[in-house]
Amino acid sequence: MCKSSFPNGQTKMSDVAFINEAATLSKRLTRMRASGPGEVERAMRSIERDYGIDYSFQWSLRYRADRLKFISASIFNRIQAAYRAECARQMRSLAHEYQETKESTGLADDFMDSVAALVAETNAEEMK
Repeated sequence: MCKSSFPNGQTKMSDVAFINEAATLSKRLTRMRASGPGEVERAMRSIERDYGIDYSFQWSLRYRADRLKFISASIFNRIQAAYRAECARQMRSLAHEYQETKESTGLADDFMDSVAALVAETNAEEMK
């Protein structure tokens, strides 16, 4: 039997649960892309350009999710894939920054050790 891909191990999700999950992922994705206050629109436009998730739909998820009746599986999957891709991109960026810091300063403290462990754990998960 395969594992459930739904949040909280559920086997079925209602339309409202899908919309709420999509809204949460979309907000997190936008937060990862925004470089500061007032950058939400720019972040959503870049998500549209890079991942093909329509700006107006992102806006609806962010500000009018309670008015949405349903979300198509393809859009939900696209949001999920975009979120995972953005997380992977940020982990690669963290690994690169860690390597540069390590080479330039030679730091070996608890923080750098925890970053190294996180990078190693992420690399191991990507290999699976």
